[in-house]
Amino acid sequence: MWADTKHLLNQYSEAINIIDDLIACENLNEQHLCKLYWMRAHCLRHQWKKPSESLSFYEKCNDLSRKNDDKEYIIRSIHGMICIAFITNNFEFDFNRNFSKLEHIYSETDEKWNIYMYNTLKYKAIYERIINRNKNNAKKFLQDALDGYIHIKRRNIYDVYFEFGELYRFFRENEMALFYYNKCYGFARNNQDYNLESLAQMGIILSRIASAQKVTKSSILEELQTISFTAEKKELFLNKYYSKLLIENINNKNEQLSNILLFNP
Repeated sequence: MWADTKHLLNQYSEAINIIDDLIACENLNEQHLCKLYWMRAHCLRHQWKKPSESLSFYEKCNDLSRKNDDKEYIIRSIHGMICIAFITNNFEFDFNRNFSKLEHIYSETDEKWNIYMYNTLKYKAIYERIINRNKNNAKKFLQDALDGYIHIKRRNIYDVYFEFGELYRFFRENEMALFYYNKCYGFARNNQDYNLESLAQMGIILSRIASAQKVTKSSILEELQTISFTAEKKELFLNKYYSKLLIENINNKNEQLSNILLFNP
């Protein structure tokens, strides 16, 4: 519980230290160990200092959860591995095989895992957008995920709105992208979710530049520097990396800003 509290406060280093102490305990059963492996991987993924280490703990969690037929952590670990593959551009990862594993679990169980199924749909939408460049399929998967989250009344609808923003920006529909990014930004700002807030803010910046809105280079760079500083304080190093990437591309007058992909881990 204490480690999870630290995670929710973006205090990932402290959370990882607590988790490591717990993993070192000799009397842990495999179910508890599996959950600790997942939480350590999850904290490392948010922190984004050691993606390969995060991946290794997802793999440990996956191995242990399959051994014990713990469907929840099979699903969670696969989602984590999919997310890391996207962020690191690891397109040798077998996305379709892992999507099939997840769909098999959903097909043989009741609605207990629906919340995870909607997250799978979100990842399938990202796959359709990035790998297949299929806007219609991506849009359908996102709409199905959104409908599901609305039905069960979860805040994850705003994660889906962010992906709608990315979808429309990817296909150069910047006004629609701005509409969805702004929905995310307003929610995240009012609910102290700086991860989503800063990602939406960067999406807004990219869409404003792409749509040739009247923005000054100095104001954009100042905004991005603030994001970078705050993200570092909150140990959101992936968000800091994105802000630095945007600063570098803007300073170099890179015309391919629309090709920069943002991921919500």
